[in-house]
Amino acid sequence: MINPQLIDEEALKGYDDISFVHLSVEDQTHISNLIFSLKTAYDQMNMDSSNSSLSPSSDLFKKQKKDEPSSEENPDSSGEKEKQKHHNKADQRAKRENGFGRTQKLPVDAVEDKKPKCCSKCSDDFTEDHKSIAFGGYYQLDMSTGKSGYKVINTKYITYKTYCEKCDLWTLYKAPEHITSEGFIINDSGLIGCTFSGVIATLNKRYLLSVKKIKQMIYDFWKIELSEGAINRTILEAALCCEPPVEQIIEDLINSDLCHADETTWHEQNKKKWLWVFISATACLYMVGGRNKEMAETIINDRFNGWLMSDGYVSYRFYKRRLRCLAHLKRKAKWLSESTHKEAVDFGIKTLRLLKLIFDAVYDARLNGSGSIKLKFIQKLAEFKMFCISHLNSTIAKVRALAVEFLNDWIAIFRILEYPQLPLTNNEAERALRHWVIARRLSLGSQSKLGSKALGLLASMIETAKLRGRDVITTLADTIKGFKTGDKALNLTLTNVELEIAA
Repeated sequence: MINPQLIDEEALKGYDDISFVHLSVEDQTHISNLIFSLKTAYDQMNMDSSNSSLSPSSDLFKKQKKDEPSSEENPDSSGEKEKQKHHNKADQRAKRENGFGRTQKLPVDAVEDKKPKCCSKCSDDFTEDHKSIAFGGYYQLDMSTGKSGYKVINTKYITYKTYCEKCDLWTLYKAPEHITSEGFIINDSGLIGCTFSGVIATLNKRYLLSVKKIKQMIYDFWKIELSEGAINRTILEAALCCEPPVEQIIEDLINSDLCHADETTWHEQNKKKWLWVFISATACLYMVGGRNKEMAETIINDRFNGWLMSDGYVSYRFYKRRLRCLAHLKRKAKWLSESTHKEAVDFGIKTLRLLKLIFDAVYDARLNGSGSIKLKFIQKLAEFKMFCISHLNSTIAKVRALAVEFLNDWIAIFRILEYPQLPLTNNEAERALRHWVIARRLSLGSQSKLGSKALGLLASMIETAKLRGRDVITTLADTIKGFKTGDKALNLTLTNVELEIAA
């Protein structure tokens, strides 16, 4: 009887040479199936991010210790936690019902007057000679930058009403309002100013700080008390102000010569969604939605004529000018070469050898400045194609799947031989997603469709600003200010310096 604890990789590989002729045909078939299943399970356990398309974050689950304490060891603790949970909710509900307002009184750093510019009836412009009377006001916290960093400024705005003798009418000042498609009303008369909003949005999305930590950080650094609701609304308003410039980012991607695309899972409440990224040398777009062709066609449509670098996902295959990421194929071949199945090892080793030759030839072509090197690989590609065809009926699922993947995407995979100056891998898109994969693990995704939209808008602005060498907070602050003051078409035109950075 074989002890499962003594089975190792070498032992599994050695079972191919063991003869079971002394057993009946039925027993031989039974033992062969058991060994095959055992090898497949062992190979599956050996799969990680280095030899497959699994994300690096999945490696953590494979390395957890078995002796970690579980919640089942103390069954009484779950009941206590449930009671405490209900108790905390009751306390929170009581606080909400009581209500509260701003109790912190801050010194005023500046006072500004807000007067209407024209009559609300005849539209005649008001001058200093027109009679004005103060009728209200509000405070606004904003930030200024200097040698010592960001400084909070508390400005008192006094609102006026102005009299028009021609119409015998008083016109009240009203801040410009913009109603978004979600029904949100955005204006510039809130508690948080534009630069302060940019700082809060950057802390939340770029530095992945939770709302509670942002609240504590603002108090620790500047002694400003803000509620979590005010911070949440500030982040959402900052995101919705980014809609017009993100439309311009989409246009820049459609007009780009090369675009990388990728997607990863994202959680929206209890639904499984996907976070998409499209990135070029000077623009980056994030979107949360389904994993379908409609999402891909946001950029990859009739107007897009550049090169597309992607993985083997079927929704990209409709586009003709496409490149395949060879790193994905290399990792899959590496896993097969480490398998306990001899057939898988042979297929993996031969695939790795061909990919290594292609990588080396492409690097040499780039150094020499030469063009197509496809002629050098005609014979090798023909042999490898027949090799893949011969494994279409393999009993090993992963071997069969990789052979089918090569044959289905043959042109895109080996197009790099015609254009060696183009990228070999989709690392640009994968790197662009890495930060947001960490965000997903920390925040567990979005709590609503609006939260997913806010993520996509802010992430697009932040990454595009970084690609263009712009200051993220300044870019967000200018975007928010431009939207609230009515100048929705923020100038995102590439400067000469940014074009040099992209080159």
